Amino acid sequence: MICGDCDKAILPGEPYRTYNIPSPSGPGTTVYFHTRSCKKVPVQTTQGPIRRH
Repeated sequence: MICGDCDKAILPGEPYRTYNIPSPSGPGTTVYFHTRSCKKVPVQTTQGPIRRH
């Protein structure tokens, strides 16, 4: 499983929480999160190209 916040693996035996996202036209999905604090991955919010320095 992959954490929905940090995009890192949730290892076997590691505690996690789930968040169910229902869908009216299909089975929906479940997102998994670490129970410990983890750093969120930055998300691109525009359709423009990513600026590289």
